Amino acid sequence: MQVKTQFDHKVIAAGRANLGINRDELAFRMRLAGAKVSVSTLRNWERGTTAPDAHYMPFLASALECDVTAFFVPMLAKANEERN
Repeated sequence: MQVKTQFDHKVIAAGRANLGINRDELAFRMRLAGAKVSVSTLRNWERGTTAPDAHYMPFLASALECDVTAFFVPMLAKANEERN
């Protein structure tokens, strides 16, 4: 059985805090790597308003000095699916 995962938006802010950088610096690092990203986009990702497209994940992981898998957590099964 394959485990489904979901994006954990809190990892971005935690990663920034660990590195001691702000959103501007994170956006700058991602732009240096070739991603076209704005500070407002990063803010939306951190708040969980939107999630980054798969295209951005390697850039984000590189800028935060972590592995792409750090952004994903297992999804909790819905109660009615567990009963089946």
